[in-house]
Parts: sequence; structure tokens; C-alpha cells
Amino acid sequence: MAIPNAAPHRERTALDAEDVAAALLDRAWALSMVLSLIATNSHQVTRAAAIVVEALAGGHLVVVCGNGGSAAVTPIPSNGDSIGGTLPRRW
Repeated sequence: MAIPNAAPHRERTALDAEDVAAALLDRAWALSMVLSLIATNSHQVTRAAAIVVEALAGGHLVVVCGNGGSAAVTPIPSNGDSIGGTLPRRW
């Protein structure tokens, strides 16, 4: 099984140390880019967090959307369970 997004891509049936190293380097680079963006825009992240906290404290509903990229594989619940519950299903 080859690791998705590992560079360079080689057809293999088992992982080897080179595959793992390439995947880790890819992930480290991506994390570095994300952390750099957050650091550059920390004032916007802080402001957004304050707006969400203020809305929740005021009893308002906060709906968070995204493109679903990493949400599909994350082990962290993103449906509100960790904050205040989920909306009732209407279908």
C-alpha cells in the first residue's frame, strides 16, 4: 500500500523506510505552511475566535463550514459534540 501524496510516487505493495520518510517530509512541509499562515494572520484568527465565543455566550447558533478536506479523516468530532451539541435532524 503506497502512502497518498508521498513523493516520489512508486508502485509498491508494502511500505518501506523511504516511503515513510517521504510522507513525513510532505506532512512536515504542509504543517509548516499552515503554521506560517496562522502566525502571519494571528490577529484575524484571534478576532474570529472572539466573535465565535461572543456569539456562543450570547446564545446564538454558530455554523462552521469548510471544504471538508481534512474533516473527512480527522479523529476530532466536528459536529458540535465537544461544545454544545448538534442540531436536531429534520429528515
